[in-house]
Amino acid sequence: MERIGTRQSRLARALDTLPLINVFTFPAGTLLYGTGEVSGQLERTGKRIFTWNTDSWGYGTGTTSLCQSHPWVLAVLPNGEALGVLADTTRRCAIDLRKESTIQFIAPSSYPVITFGPFTSPTAVLVSLSHAVGTVFMPPKWSLGYHQCRWSYDSDKRVREERFPDPKYLATDLHLNGFKAIWMLDPGIKHEDGYFVYDSGSKIDVWIQKADGTPFIGEVWPGPCVFPDYTQSKVRSWWASLVKDFIYNGVDGIWNDMNEAAVFKVYGMLMARSTYEGMTFADKDKRPFVLTRAGFIGSQRYVATWTGDNVSNWEHLHMSISMVLQLGLSGQPHLGPDIGGFAGNATPRLFGRWMGIVAMFPFCRGHSETDTIDHEPWSFGEESKDLTNCGDNPGVVPCINFKLYLLRVLKKNDVKAQPRAHTTGTLVASPTFFADPEDVTLRKLENSFLLGPVLVCASTLPDQRSDKLQHALPKGIWQSFDFEVHIRYLFLDALPSLYLRGGSILPLGPPHQHIGESKPSDDLTLLVALDENENAKLISDAEKASEHKGVELSQTPIELKSGDWALKVVPWIGGRVISMAHFPSGTQWLHSRVDVNGYEEYCGTEYRSAGCTEEYSVVERSLQHGGEEESLMLEDDIGGGLILQRKLTILKDNPKIFKIDSKILARKVGAGSGGFSRQVCLRVHPMFTLLHPTESFISFTSIDGSKQEIWPESGEQFYEGNLLLFYEGNLLPNGEWMLVDKCQGLALVNRFNVEEVFKCFIRNTQFGALV
Repeated sequence: MERIGTRQSRLARALDTLPLINVFTFPAGTLLYGTGEVSGQLERTGKRIFTWNTDSWGYGTGTTSLCQSHPWVLAVLPNGEALGVLADTTRRCAIDLRKESTIQFIAPSSYPVITFGPFTSPTAVLVSLSHAVGTVFMPPKWSLGYHQCRWSYDSDKRVREERFPDPKYLATDLHLNGFKAIWMLDPGIKHEDGYFVYDSGSKIDVWIQKADGTPFIGEVWPGPCVFPDYTQSKVRSWWASLVKDFIYNGVDGIWNDMNEAAVFKVYGMLMARSTYEGMTFADKDKRPFVLTRAGFIGSQRYVATWTGDNVSNWEHLHMSISMVLQLGLSGQPHLGPDIGGFAGNATPRLFGRWMGIVAMFPFCRGHSETDTIDHEPWSFGEESKDLTNCGDNPGVVPCINFKLYLLRVLKKNDVKAQPRAHTTGTLVASPTFFADPEDVTLRKLENSFLLGPVLVCASTLPDQRSDKLQHALPKGIWQSFDFEVHIRYLFLDALPSLYLRGGSILPLGPPHQHIGESKPSDDLTLLVALDENENAKLISDAEKASEHKGVELSQTPIELKSGDWALKVVPWIGGRVISMAHFPSGTQWLHSRVDVNGYEEYCGTEYRSAGCTEEYSVVERSLQHGGEEESLMLEDDIGGGLILQRKLTILKDNPKIFKIDSKILARKVGAGSGGFSRQVCLRVHPMFTLLHPTESFISFTSIDGSKQEIWPESGEQFYEGNLLLFYEGNLLPNGEWMLVDKCQGLALVNRFNVEEVFKCFIRNTQFGALV
């Protein structure tokens, strides 16, 4: 028996050492994307990479491991449908795409493989992925401006002062000059008794340990260092408390660098999470900004990132577009490359072209290493005169001004790519073929991309301006934005071309004087001052609504929370319910953006008639005290003496139920109003987000007694490309319908007065069900 047991244990150890291989084969012509932070081409067929976080200074097109790990592939089928495959492992994993239309994952131990889809579009796949790994954090507005960094800004005087002896004074001085300050925190803690961080960490045993139980020691900038074990909750709390104290020096953002630490699995992600939580603890009213070099799939919940230590050449300029898109396709949309390249010396033309492209990305930063020429935008003034024809104006400084101008233009044109990425999981910057996934000719374009609905076409060739090239456009009518008309003295050689399908981009009117002026410090101040002016308009979870009648409009979601339910309501846009969370099951049945979908109501048969987007007044608010019901009453004046009134109540005697009572009231008739002759009806329009779209269905019994089950594939009519079903007369639900999630074994039951309903329709969309 002993010998048999020995053989069995040897066999078990041998099996443990064998790699586990998962292979997925798709129809011929399927193209592959994603794989996280990778160099090289946009479409990944023919490549093999390894998820092994590595400090990859000066990487090239053939480098197989960079600073982050995303064991994820997006497959786009020949017909435009798409699906995603995630190997849920933190171990070293090979992603082998060298065989056409084939995905192969190879890892040293067992791991789950999760598929997302197939869906009708790649966007739907990424939204589904975001439900599993989380959406990108919502950054402070100032962080969308231009960042300037260099390794390192040392002078003889600074060296003699031993570098930043009074960081709080330095931060205060920067703030007075209109700048924000982002400070770097590396994970390596100096191994030195008497250093308070080392001492406090050693006291509670926070360090990564070797097999013999002693701390792992590695060489980093301070010399011998120990490393926090962020996999332990006590260590994350310890680090967060240190970050909280650090923030009190006037720090606006934190940069986590040198945090690959590949032997520590998802080290960079957990460090980023701890840093983010520390900033939140320091000030809950401010949005944290954390930047990280290393990460894992899901890091986007806490941090922004960049594409690592790139090189100052045209190949890296071209590759930076694909790299930003690949990380976005892997769930991380808030990023950008180092403008001008980190390693090496950029020419004025190369730097200017890079600046023009990266101004379109969420994270826009100039960053260069020590012993290179100056890479600040204003450093290229003399050499760029011939390129810009701007007289005394520094050539690439206007591109910084253009970043501010672009943000204002996008806001005026209602392009809200960043908030939508945060709330729904869509991309900020996406490949051009997302505009028409069925067009195979667009799928390998690498010099253009979509910024929300705006198509950005760039030139990455040294001797060709973007506006002189013939750009491949998706089908439809695309109107271009004429920079020469709307902006004076702009570095036209640096700027890409912008197009909008089905319309034109609205300029801000006459160009602002700061565009093209030779006052870079003033212009930079404008970039970083936005958040201070508009902070009061930001939506937070804090409750600000009054309980008294006639309360003024508050742009803060109101939360009703009692019994089994928590509802969030936004009075200022249609009074819509944007969240329905069920505590016992942990299910979020409804979750939407603030500005669209959710639980909507209209006052007419036409789509989104009055009542959908208007500002509602909170006329009554009752909090639960001593067993009373939790309720909220809203009203909207829809004209003609009519009021749309809605009351939401969580019942005290049955906490499993919440009620929504809606009605149209005849409140008053003014002289000459025409009385109440207009025809009105109440249209209820809830959009539910489905956690398991293919395994969810609508179920009800019709008035005539027939049983109905509506699955995603049901229906013959189409509306805006989505399946649509109508029910009226004896086919109407007999006072009740259920939204069933078969995977969870749960159903949301909706009851209504059948005498007040004359038509019901169900639309199955890419992202959920409209009932």
